[in-house]
Amino acid sequence: IRMSVSGSINLPKGDPEVKNGINMWTAGIFLVAEMAGAGFLALPSAIASTGWIGIPMMFIFCFSLAYAGERLGQCWIILEERWPEYKKSTRQPYMEIAQRSYGEVGRQAPIIAMVSTVVACLVIFVQLLLDRGTPYITEEPFYQHATFTTFSMGFGTIMAAFGGGPVFPTIQNDMKEKTQFSKSVIMAFIEKDTCFTCGELYMKRNMTLKSNI
Repeated sequence: IRMSVSGSINLPKGDPEVKNGINMWTAGIFLVAEMAGAGFLALPSAIASTGWIGIPMMFIFCFSLAYAGERLGQCWIILEERWPEYKKSTRQPYMEIAQRSYGEVGRQAPIIAMVSTVVACLVIFVQLLLDRGTPYITEEPFYQHATFTTFSMGFGTIMAAFGGGPVFPTIQNDMKEKTQFSKSVIMAFIEKDTCFTCGELYMKRNMTLKSNI
């Protein structure tokens, strides 16, 4: 017996694609909003703790994160080309990239990194709360050589401020044209680049800078 059903089910043809999503400009704004936080507000104080070497270090970290974000965007494009199921909305694109690259170990490694970032942010927030009652007194700039302790504290603050890379694939995954993500990254870092401001504050205030501007 042959049975046929016609017109009862309409199956979609072709690979699923994102029809509705954010554009390049909105993605850039989301990137800026994600990276601008308490850690970024503490950057001038971090530069004062690291000394003059903190200024070029800021440029290096800023460029490194921008390059990493652009590479992550290209990795996701490769995943969509080789595994069409990733063209659908994915909850954890960063972990999917790690799993396809290094297996299950790569999928679990970002969890440890994200927990470390959360702990660092909590330490920064606690320090900000402890400094709330500190009176502000205008003083003349005082330049001090960075020690191992002050450099370590400033280095950790700078690393925390530039630790938003894992969120980049999530924002790209919400874009309508994911191939435009590289332009969003460039636009975001042009807006976020306050290295000159941090350097100016360091040269004017230095050790009198508070932990939160």
